[in-house]
Amino acid sequence: MPDFDALPARPVAADASAGVPRLRLTRAPRHQEAPIRLRRGETIGLWLPSAARIAVLSGRIWLTVSGDATDHFLAAGCEHRITLTGRSRLVVCEGDADGISVLSVGDARRS
Repeated sequence: MPDFDALPARPVAADASAGVPRLRLTRAPRHQEAPIRLRRGETIGLWLPSAARIAVLSGRIWLTVSGDATDHFLAAGCEHRITLTGRSRLVVCEGDADGISVLSVGDARRS
């Protein structure tokens, strides 16, 4: 389990300029923080609680959740609820559309 306080408060996208994507971890953004923006191929990793919701506001993302054998592709207007029991989950999101993909993260129990 990561030390959440040691992770940056804002998402940091991976730098794929060297041809090999690097994944950097971040805490889940708080409800009041700005949405996360990803360009095609940019990747972020988030530690989220087991009851989290990821909504795509524009574009498309490729979503992988630890403990879930299925990858998910979500387009604008779609959301994915993480309902796996247990500890926090590592969620990896990658921009998968031309332009900017925008997503938000929230508590699945509130919406």
